[in-house]
Amino acid sequence: TVRLVTDENSSVSAMVQSSRAQGVLRGSVDGTLHLTLVRTDQMVEVGDTVVTSGLGGVYPKGLPLGKVLSVERNSGALYYEIEVEPLASAESFEEVLVITSLTEEQKATAADVAEADEQDTLAGVSQGTSAGAQDGSSQEEGASADQDGEATAEGDAETDGDGGIQNPDAAAQDESIASGDGATTTGDGATTTDETGDGQQ
Repeated sequence: TVRLVTDENSSVSAMVQSSRAQGVLRGSVDGTLHLTLVRTDQMVEVGDTVVTSGLGGVYPKGLPLGKVLSVERNSGALYYEIEVEPLASAESFEEVLVITSLTEEQKATAADVAEADEQDTLAGVSQGTSAGAQDGSSQEEGASADQDGEATAEGDAETDGDGGIQNPDAAAQDESIASGDGATTTGDGATTTDETGDGQQ
């Protein structure tokens, strides 16, 4: 069975020939190609040639796959959205060459593998930094919400101009009215303790 690179289940390790930006070329249902997992700090331009990278040892290194048709960078995204135009239309093919093994020259070198690993590592660091920034923002929003809640609770316990309590429910929560040990403050400032629980003062 021969699977075309445009097949929706196709996935080929590839790179931009000029900048050596590593990625994965994927097919789709409509036959278009998309170069994925290319970081936005890599250099990719319309018209660049995309070739096999040789990573994984499945395809020989350097086989031309297509030309970059469009490059989009969404706000906050770590990877480009790259559409690739195939170099040839497979509908006109009558014969294909099946490669059963690779020579050492056709395989990715140790330097190629190290370069790809470095790009993956940098992508992971960028993603972690972005997630950390989002978590910090969420914590700041939570702290602000807590402060707003405390301010509201304090406002509920305010008194009116005559010294009366505007919100008895909120005031009942204040330690000056009733504490957890049964101590009760009277209107004249004296404090009595109800140890029996019968409410006598």
